[in-house]
Amino acid sequence: DALDDDQRRLVERASVIGNVFSREEILELCPDLEDLDGVLAGLVRQQILSQMTSRFSAEFGQYQFVQSVVRQVAYATLARRDKRAIHLAVAHQSDAVADPSGERAPIIAQHYLDAIAAMPDEPDVGQLEALAIAQLERAAARARSLGALTESAGHLLLALERASDQVTRARLESTVRLLLGPDGVDADGFKVDFTQRARNLDLLAPAQELQDPDAGGVPERAEELGLGGREGAGPMRQSIT
Repeated sequence: DALDDDQRRLVERASVIGNVFSREEILELCPDLEDLDGVLAGLVRQQILSQMTSRFSAEFGQYQFVQSVVRQVAYATLARRDKRAIHLAVAHQSDAVADPSGERAPIIAQHYLDAIAAMPDEPDVGQLEALAIAQLERAAARARSLGALTESAGHLLLALERASDQVTRARLESTVRLLLGPDGVDADGFKVDFTQRARNLDLLAPAQELQDPDAGGVPERAEELGLGGREGAGPMRQSIT
């Protein structure tokens, strides 16, 4: 209640970006604020925000909500249409930044999904889902390149929950099967926490199907994903542990 209109507007829009944001990010969302730096400084003085001051931190100079509950309350006060518009603006803003490694892909995907959740009956939902799936596949590829196969499968399962066309689903399903193995076990032999989600999607194929070199092009798909050679799932999975 102690915030003026400009401060409230900035806090609400920043709440959509996340707990941490840069001056550049909030500037694009608040072109109507004449004194952005003054508003930010005021929020720091009121201990609504803090600014990262350690030069050894990758987040040096960025702003952070002092209390996550403040961000949650600010986000909750936004109208659904405003939430949708700001999530899309943040997604487009993030997507425009060069990110060859795909590090920001899961964040971008989540903004698209949150935009859909805000107004799920809009006519462009199918397009937004396709954009989210593309980002989730980028996130999965990055996780896979780092050896985080469980994380990779998690991104793909989230994408599968949104995918509707058969070609996309087939591509995602084949990759999840390779990553999880026949029993929902990751490459290190641990049960993954989303095994039941995969089972509900009928993705835990029989072991025989996965080990058969002629079963639906599984070895070829494995080679394409960089998960091993063409000797079947058993040797393939040993090669990635």
